[in-house]
Amino acid sequence: NFLLTKDHCDKMKVNEPIISIMLSQPVNVRWARPLSYWMVKQVSRGELDRIKGKYAAKDECIAVEEASAADAANAGKMDPTDFIGTFTLTYALIVLALLYRSFRLYMENRVYKTEEEKKRFRHMVSTWKKADGTQND
Repeated sequence: NFLLTKDHCDKMKVNEPIISIMLSQPVNVRWARPLSYWMVKQVSRGELDRIKGKYAAKDECIAVEEASAADAANAGKMDPTDFIGTFTLTYALIVLALLYRSFRLYMENRVYKTEEEKKRFRHMVSTWKKADGTQND
């Protein structure tokens, strides 16, 4: 079967032919009926299918089909490399938040020398919030 060779792996056999035109003729006309009878007898006993099965063409496209089936089976699966962007963004935001918090703590301790200065600053911020109409913390 020509569709089983590697050159034709990208083609698809839709169905059997609609009509099979017989172009062969027996050597002698008087053998036509006996050969026809013998052939029908072999087909009805299943011998023709057995003989054709012995000499069936080897399918060279099976390896191609197996590879594409394996790819199709793994098509929806995600591996760790698919999460690199998500993890990188998460870790970057965590580091950024830690740096921001550390900077705030450092600046708060650096600017105000005493607890009294801190209290005055917080009181001043709360009065600004009252003036803006926002709530106190």
